[in-house]
Amino acid sequence: MRLNDKDISFLFDMYTYACEVDIFVQNISFYDYEKNKYSRWVVERLLITVGEAAKKISKETQSLFPSIPWKTIIGARNIIAHDYGDIINEKLYLISKNSIPELIKELDKIDELKYYIKIE
Repeated sequence: MRLNDKDISFLFDMYTYACEVDIFVQNISFYDYEKNKYSRWVVERLLITVGEAAKKISKETQSLFPSIPWKTIIGARNIIAHDYGDIINEKLYLISKNSIPELIKELDKIDELKYYIKIE
């Protein structure tokens, strides 16, 4: 099944913003992340954008890639965007350091995206 252009666009957004998160947290310790509200805001905003794109991808396309944790990504977006009191800096930092690189690896496997992204 060929993916529709709209879904490819949202997958590309997920990839782009996940890479931004990955780059941003690569060389920052949790201590530095936690003490700098601007760092936290950047990561939060990027994670919201990844989740927003995931939410807009059709269920049919989501079902083609079961190794991507769609509900978890969308759920994290909802918590970050709406439950400000529930945001735990350590969780977001760990998501950024551990889960985002895994998401990037999964997105790298999508043939339709390979045309748009540079895979090294």
